[in-house]
Amino acid sequence: MINPQSIILKTGNQVINLNNSDNIKSIYLGSGESDINSIIDFIYSTSEIKTNVDIKIVLTDKAKLSLNCKLIIPKNIKFIEGFLRIKVLILSQDARVSITPCLEIHENDVKCGHALAIGVPDRNHIEYLISRGLDLKQAIQLIVDGFLNN
Repeated sequence: MINPQSIILKTGNQVINLNNSDNIKSIYLGSGESDINSIIDFIYSTSEIKTNVDIKIVLTDKAKLSLNCKLIIPKNIKFIEGFLRIKVLILSQDARVSITPCLEIHENDVKCGHALAIGVPDRNHIEYLISRGLDLKQAIQLIVDGFLNN
């Protein structure tokens, strides 16, 4: 059974031990002049588990985020299926993001991958929503809600 688990992005190092099948989800909303520098290591401690790590980030204003995120599979931990997915939506030209997804695999019998996507709202989508009666703030909020709930 896959149980949802949450993590909190914060400044500093975090180590999360993975010992059962999990869906790990995290949402980070950076605004103002927030400045987060985070390292997160997900370390597998049991064989034969499946894990999905999904991190969604929204940055606005002058928010800054530096994230190094790693799935670690030690020697003799076998038959792992793991995936690290990070998605970032940037709402301001002054927001900054630096992300490094990483796989550190010391065993052959595993299936792992990672993905990173960083983007801004599509101007055509915003204009379409405004043409349907929403103001700019409502249109962007709808796009953010869709991003976070997808």
